[in-house]
Amino acid sequence: MIEVFLFGIVLGLIPMTLAGLFVTAYLQYRPGSRNTTKPTVFRILIIHLKISSI
Repeated sequence: MIEVFLFGIVLGLIPMTLAGLFVTAYLQYRPGSRNTTKPTVFRILIIHLKISSI
């Protein structure tokens, strides 16, 4: 019974985390943004994965 709940939590967290990363990247680096340094979505994903693995 517990495994079902954990499986659901994990399946819910992964898409939400990825969606949040891409939405944040879009909002921060969309055209017209005043920020001159524009790291790619992949750099943001790598940074997030490094933080998650701690």
